[in-house]
Amino acid sequence: MKKIFFLTIALCLMTFAKAQWVNDPASNTILAQGNNQYGEIYISTHEASGNTYIQWSNMRSYGWAPSLQKVDLQGVPQWGENGIDITGHSFDSYSMGIAMTTLSDGSVISAFADIQGKCVVTKITPEGTLAWEDGSIVALDMGACMRIQVAAGNDGGFWITSFDEEKAYLRYYNGDGTPRCQQIVISPINGDEIGFTQLVVDNENNVFVVYQDEEWAMSYYFKKSIYVTKYSPEGAQLSPPTLLMAEKTIGGSITHYALPDGLGGGYVWICHPAFNNVFEVLAFHFDANGNNTFDNPDGIFVCEPDGQNYHLEANATVDPTTHDLVVAYRSTDASSQSIDGLFVNRIGTTGDKIWGGTGKVLVHPSSQNSISNITIDAFPDGSGEAILYAFSTDYINNIINTIGIDAEGVIIWNNPFCSTASQLSGASNTSGFHNGQLVFAWEDHRNGVALYGQNIQIDGTLGPFTDGVADIENNPKIKIYPNPAVDELYVETDGEADIEIYNLQGQLIESKHIVDHVALSTENLSTGMFLVRVKTKSSSTVQKVIIK
Repeated sequence: MKKIFFLTIALCLMTFAKAQWVNDPASNTILAQGNNQYGEIYISTHEASGNTYIQWSNMRSYGWAPSLQKVDLQGVPQWGENGIDITGHSFDSYSMGIAMTTLSDGSVISAFADIQGKCVVTKITPEGTLAWEDGSIVALDMGACMRIQVAAGNDGGFWITSFDEEKAYLRYYNGDGTPRCQQIVISPINGDEIGFTQLVVDNENNVFVVYQDEEWAMSYYFKKSIYVTKYSPEGAQLSPPTLLMAEKTIGGSITHYALPDGLGGGYVWICHPAFNNVFEVLAFHFDANGNNTFDNPDGIFVCEPDGQNYHLEANATVDPTTHDLVVAYRSTDASSQSIDGLFVNRIGTTGDKIWGGTGKVLVHPSSQNSISNITIDAFPDGSGEAILYAFSTDYINNIINTIGIDAEGVIIWNNPFCSTASQLSGASNTSGFHNGQLVFAWEDHRNGVALYGQNIQIDGTLGPFTDGVADIENNPKIKIYPNPAVDELYVETDGEADIEIYNLQGQLIESKHIVDHVALSTENLSTGMFLVRVKTKSSSTVQKVIIK
C-alpha cells in the first residue's frame, strides 16, 4: 500500500496566521489560496477546542486530491497558506467520493476514492500529521467506490459507507484504524441496484443507513424507493429494512439527505422531480426503532404541491428542543425559472406542518434574485435558526446573505455575509453552531481563486469572537469544576446566571438559574460528554464536561 505524505508550507505559517475572522462582509477571511480550481468543500468543528476543519477537493497533476485547512476559534489558519495536501495516491480526473468528519479527540478522518475506485481513509492529527503508521487504509472491500459518507462515533471511532451501484457497504472502525466488525453488505430489495446512502448515528453509537433502492425506467429516469435499516458497531442488524419512500419515477441524479432527530431516530428529505412535472420537497421520519412515523410511504410535502411553482434546493436542520425538522427551500416559477423566493417550513415528528401549507416567506419571489447554495442551522438553545444563501442578479457573480429567524419563523436579522460579488461556490455544509458561532467556507474568484471563510454568531454579528469555550481561561469570574465530574458539578459566577446542560446531540438536559454558585447533582446524567453553557448579563460561556 502506498503511504500518504503531506506537503505543508511551514515558512508561510507565521505570516499567514495573522489572518482571522473579520466583521466586514466585503473582505471576509482567506483560508487557502494559490490553487487553480476547487471541488467539493466540507466543514467540521471540534466542539471541545473550537477548531474548525475545512476539506476541499483540489485539482492537482495526480487528479482531484483532498486538501485540508484548520482554523482556530478566532479564524486564524493553522496549516499554512494553502493548507495541507493528501498525496501518495493517484486520483481520478474528476472529484469522486470525498468525505470528512472530526473525531472526539480532535483528529480528522478524510475519506476518498483513488483512481482504482478503492475507498481509502486516512486520519490526520490536530497537528497536521498522519495518525496511522501506514498512512491510510482501504476501508471498504468493494467495486468502484462512488459516493462516501463518514460519521463520527462517540468513542473515538467512525462509521463509513459507500455504494458501487449494485450494493451498499458499511463498516465501523476504531480510532486506531482497526475494524470493529466485519464488512456489512446491503443488497437491493426491489430494484437492481443501490444508488445512494446516508448515515444517521443514534445516541448509543448505532447507525441507521438510509439508502435508495432503484432500477432504470427510461432515459435518465429511475424507479426509486428509500429504505432505512439499523446496525450496531459490532455489525449486528438491529432493525430490518423499512420502507420510507414508496417507489417513484424520478431523475437518476436525485439524491436524498438525512439528519438525526435528537430522539434516537432521524429525518430524511428529497427534492422530487417526477414525470408529472411537479417539483416538490418531500420529508420522512423514522423513530429509534427505524419505524416510519408518518405512516405514509409517499412522505409529507414540505410545501403544498403547486404546478405553477417549483420548490427546489432544500436544506434542513433539527430544532434541538422540539425535535422538529426545519426546512429552507427555493421557490421558482415553472414557466421561466427566473423568479426566485426563499421559504422555510417546520415539520413535526408525526408529519404536522407547523407553519402551514407553504411555510414562511423569507425572501419574496422576485426576478432580481437567483437563489442557490441554501444552508440552515438551528441555534443550540432552540430559539431559532440561521439561513445562509447565495443570490445573483446577473447569473454569474454571487453574494452571500444571512437571515436569522426566531422559533416562530419571524425574521430577527437580515445581514450580508459576503457582500463582494464574485464567482463563488459554497461548501456542502456549514460547521453548525458550536461554542456560539457558525463557520462557512466557499471557493471565491474575486482576486484569483481562493478559499474564503466567515463566521457568524448567534446574534447575527460577524467577526472577532469573544463567546465560547475560550472565555473560561480568560474569565476568572466563571468557574466550572471538577472535570471530569463524578457525583457533583460546581458552577461559580460573580452574580446571577443561567446554566444549561446539553448533550452532544443538542438536547437540553437540565437548566437552572443561580445567584452566585451552585452544586449540580450528576445523578440524572449518563456517563459521557456534555456541553455546559453559563449565561451572565455580560457574557455567555460554554465548556465541555465529562461525566463519569
